[in-house]
Amino acid sequence: CFDVSLGCSGYVYGLSILQSFMLCNGFKSGLLFTADPYSRIVDKKDKDTALLFGDAASVTLLGERAIFYPKKTLFGSDGVLGWDSLICRNQKLEMNGRQVFSFAGTEVPKQIQQLLTMENLNIQEVDLFILHQGSRYIVETISKRLGVDSSKVPYEILDYANTISSSIPLVLRNHLHANARKIVISGFGVGFSWASSILTKE
Repeated sequence: CFDVSLGCSGYVYGLSILQSFMLCNGFKSGLLFTADPYSRIVDKKDKDTALLFGDAASVTLLGERAIFYPKKTLFGSDGVLGWDSLICRNQKLEMNGRQVFSFAGTEVPKQIQQLLTMENLNIQEVDLFILHQGSRYIVETISKRLGVDSSKVPYEILDYANTISSSIPLVLRNHLHANARKIVISGFGVGFSWASSILTKE
């Protein structure tokens, strides 16, 4: 058992870390927990953060009889420009929303395109794009910049808000048993850090 603190990109990083850890150590099963109780650090008087963030937790089982298997994963970080754009200072969360949006809207589509190129896939071959649910605006912007129809990019956080590392698995659980066979997931946030992966149904 060990902890990895990567905020909104934590789920994608965590899947790759756990998959690699299991492979190297001969483990047949592993559990990936996500939980970011941001209510502890969000200032209710701060309009930039108070209405955006919610608390949630998830557990993902990795094992030999998986429904989806993580394939190629790409990672990125920029601690020069992004380190203080989404940060906890004096036990309070601070966010430069414009800077975070600019970063995600630029870097995430580029990384997803790079990932698809490396895997010899085109946009049309991907059934779903499950993006970190930071806000409707950022999800729609990334979708447009990728040239993906909105029907392939679910936005399902109206009841939860931005649940940090749990946002991707909360959406993913609603599509595990659907017809999708190839899913791109992408998380992005604190650091700046971002990561994208392809999940395939065997």
